[in-house]
Amino acid sequence: MVNDFHLRMLAFKADQADLEAHNANLKPGMPAPEISLPNAKGVVVKLSSLKGKLTLVYFWSSWNALCRQTNLNLAPVYTRNHDRGFEIYAISVDSDTELWKRAYMLDKAYWTQVIDTSGLKSEYCRTYMVKSLPKLMLIGKDGRIIANNPPLRELEEMIRKNI
Repeated sequence: MVNDFHLRMLAFKADQADLEAHNANLKPGMPAPEISLPNAKGVVVKLSSLKGKLTLVYFWSSWNALCRQTNLNLAPVYTRNHDRGFEIYAISVDSDTELWKRAYMLDKAYWTQVIDTSGLKSEYCRTYMVKSLPKLMLIGKDGRIIANNPPLRELEEMIRKNI
């Protein structure tokens, strides 16, 4: 039992060190790491292609109820602000592309949608420290991080200040 405890503590410490290293790269003011994933038509869309727009990076999944509710909450925010230069770059971590497509159509999540079928263990989830869903990050027009996991209730005010 003592050995098991020590092994778990070593793993915990390694995870914490990894978290601290990644969080240093995800602080406000730092450039947002590039993401390059396919959309529903198979066309690769880079996050950097949205430079010049205030962008919400949004990791989600069709099987997660909180993500589906977040889609519904983001829809009016997107509609009100899209013409002013606001975009959402949504990364689905679904393994089933058909479920993903149905989910975002049902939720009327008509913003930039891409999919990473590798799930929560993907390179991008590691880079963006996605430990749970949904995960949000607000990126400025200059491609730099404004906020890591901004609360939805404060998002619209943040958009107004940064657009």
